[in-house]
Amino acid sequence: MLQYIVKSDNVKDILAEARQALKGGCRWIEIKAPAALSDEILKPALKELLEDVRKAEGMLLVADRVTLCKDAGCDGVQLYRDDMPVSAARMELEAAPIIGVTVNSWEEILRQYRLDVDFFRYEPAFNGEIDNLPLLREIADKVAENDVERPLAATGGITCDNFRDVLAAGAVGIAVDSSLAQAHDESLTEAVRRLIGLMGRD
Repeated sequence: MLQYIVKSDNVKDILAEARQALKGGCRWIEIKAPAALSDEILKPALKELLEDVRKAEGMLLVADRVTLCKDAGCDGVQLYRDDMPVSAARMELEAAPIIGVTVNSWEEILRQYRLDVDFFRYEPAFNGEIDNLPLLREIADKVAENDVERPLAATGGITCDNFRDVLAAGAVGIAVDSSLAQAHDESLTEAVRRLIGLMGRD
C-alpha cells in the first residue's frame, strides 16, 4: 500500500501535486490542507480532482474534515490526533467511506481498534535524525499478537532509501509526501514512479 499526502495551502498547488503523484502511479491520495483553506474553497477542487482519481481507479481521502469528505464525495478521511472521535466520524459518514486513524502508540490502537476503523497509520517513522522504527516494530508486534485485523501503515520522513526498513519493522504500507522528491532532487512524478518500481521488485 502506497499513500501520497498532499500538504499545501494553495488550491492550484494541491491539484498539481496530486496529479503528479497520480501520474507517477500512486493510486491513494490524501489531501491535508490547513484550516485557512475553508471547506467551501476546497470542495470544488476535490470534486475536480476526483475525476482524475476515478480515471486512475484510485482513492481520494481528506485529512481531518469529515463533513467535507462527505459533501465532496471523497472515499474516506484520515483522522489525526485530537480530531473528531472515530464513532462520531462513522456516524456522519455512514457505512462506506474509509476511516484511517493516525497513532503513535499501541495504547492508542488498543483504545480504538474495536471501533469502525479501516486502518491505522503510525507517525513519524523518522523525525529528522531520530529513528522511531524500534517503536514501530513494537507496535506492529502488539498488533500481530492481539489479532488486530486492521492494517498498520507508517509515514514520516520515508524515502526510496529507507522504505524497506519501515516495511521490515512491520508496516504493511507507507505514506510519503513531497520530501520524497526532494531527497534525490527529482520531479515528484519520477520519485513516485521510482518508489513504486522499487516496491514492486522487493
